[in-house]
Amino acid sequence: MKRILVVVLLLSLGLNVGLGVRLWKNRSARGDRGGWSQKESRTHAKHGDSGDRKNHSGFLGKMMTRKLDYLTRELDLDPAQVELFRKSHQAQMEVLIVQRNLVGEARRRLREAAEDSNLTTED
Repeated sequence: MKRILVVVLLLSLGLNVGLGVRLWKNRSARGDRGGWSQKESRTHAKHGDSGDRKNHSGFLGKMMTRKLDYLTRELDLDPAQVELFRKSHQAQMEVLIVQRNLVGEARRRLREAAEDSNLTTED
C-alpha cells in the first residue's frame, strides 16, 4: 500500500513539473512574461488607473486595447479587420453604457420607492 502511494505521488509530481515546464516554455516562446509589458507599464505610470466608473475609456479602453492586440497577433488580422472590429466594439459599448445607466436609474428609483413605502420583510 505504501509503495503504491509513493508511486502515485511521484507520478503526480512528475506530471505537475512537466506541465509547469511546458507552460513556461510556451510563455517564453510567445514573449508573454505576464503582468504589465514595458509599454503598458509606462502608459500605466503616465496615465494611472481611471478610478471614475462613469469614464469607461479608462480601464475598459486599456483592457480592450490589450485584447485587440492579442487577437490581431493570434488571428493575423489585417488593419482593415482591426479597424472594423474596433468600430463595432465602440458602437456596442455605447449601447451597453446607455443600457447600464438605464438599469442603474431603475434600481435607484426602485430602492427609493421601497424606502418610502417602509416595506418590511417577514421571515
